This record gives sequence, structure tokens and C-alpha cells, in this order.
Amino acid sequence: MQKILIVEDDPIQLEMLYETVHSRYPAWEIKKGSSLEAAQAFLQESVTANEYFTLFLLDIQLSKEPGDRNGFQLAQSIREISVYYKTPILFLTSVSEELSRALTQFHCYNFITKPYRKETVLEQLRQMLLTGYLQDVLDIADTQRIHHRLQPQDIRYIESRSHTIFIYTVYGCIQTREYSLSAMAEQLGTSFIRCHRRYLVNPDHITGFDRSTRYLQADKDTIPVSQSGIALLKDYI
Repeated sequence: MQKILIVEDDPIQLEMLYETVHSRYPAWEIKKGSSLEAAQAFLQESVTANEYFTLFLLDIQLSKEPGDRNGFQLAQSIREISVYYKTPILFLTSVSEELSRALTQFHCYNFITKPYRKETVLEQLRQMLLTGYLQDVLDIADTQRIHHRLQPQDIRYIESRSHTIFIYTVYGCIQTREYSLSAMAEQLGTSFIRCHRRYLVNPDHITGFDRSTRYLQADKDTIPVSQSGIALLKDYI
């Protein structure tokens, strides 16, 4: 699921942007801010809660003051947070002479010039989804407080054991105590299957199933399957 921060000082434009995105993508979490200070508070909250934004829509001019470029100051604050170094920024602007700075200094994805139309905003989001700039990414803090940004397709399966979550990926295993298995299931949605009370499995990594023992193969590993899990897995085994 995407989590977006929209920052626009004009309340009418801010609400229009919110409604435009929400009406097309109702499952996305959208936060709204109308000032540099409000946006920076949202940033700090996201870092504290380990619940990171996946896209920023930023107005370059966040006040009526001539020459105001607080949107650039906000972009600088975003880029100084390590987990946001590559997070897409879509600038909203009526200041055409600042566009090259937006594209180069802050590595923004693109910009939308004001006055903007709903169709333009949605087309930009569609292009970001098609090209992979907007992907579902899990930010996991392991037991050493090191953050890992994981693509769901790289996760083979997840195990809950001894009050610890073990996330088995194509690159190795990550251990965390920050989440329950139910919380992981909620974040991953229907792309993962709760095949057992202690396991979530990625169906794309299922390579076999032994009905006599009720164990499935996830690549080279074996995972137990409950009776209810068999019903959930019927399309994959």
C-alpha cells in the first residue's frame, strides 16, 4: 500500500489533490500538510513510527510571500533522511524557472505546473506505477535496529518463532521483533497466504506440496500447512 504526503499551502488546491488521489486509489494512506512545519512534523512522525512515505507531492511555494521556496527546503529535509534518499518527489509549481533546480538538485521524479488538472495528476501517478517508481516496499527494522527496504516479491516466506519474526528473502534472513505475524499479513495483503498459524508464504515461491505430510516446499525449505491453510492454498498446490 502506498503512503503519500501532499504539501500545498492553498486549502482548496490541497483538498482537490487529496480527493483526486483518494478517489482513484482509496486504499492508499494520504497525509495532508499546508506548511513547511506541518510537513516536517509528519516526516518526524514517520521516522519515529517506522511507517514511511512512498511518495511526496510538494508545492514549491508554501506561502504567499514573494520568493518563497519552502518546498525546496522541505525537499532538502526529505533527502537528508537516509530512508527517503530515493523516495519519489513530485513537485507542484507555477514557477517555471525553478524546474531545472527541482529536477537536478533534489532528484525529483517530475513536476506538475499550476493550474493543474485532475487528469494530469492521475496520469503522473499512473506512469509512476507503470515504470516501477511507485512500488510496495516494506521498511523493516531488524533486531539490531538496521532498516531494510524489501520488495514483497523478494520475500519467500515469513516465520513466527520465539517472539521473533524471521523474514526469509531471496537474499537471506532478516529477524525482527517490531511486528507480529498478523501485522505482517496485514501489510502484505492478499499477495501472501497464512498457510499455518506461524507461517506466511509467498505463492510465487511454492515449488511443491506433500499431501501425506502436509508440508509444502518454498524453494528449498519445507513449511507446515494447517488444514485451513490447504483450503487457502488450493489454487497453488
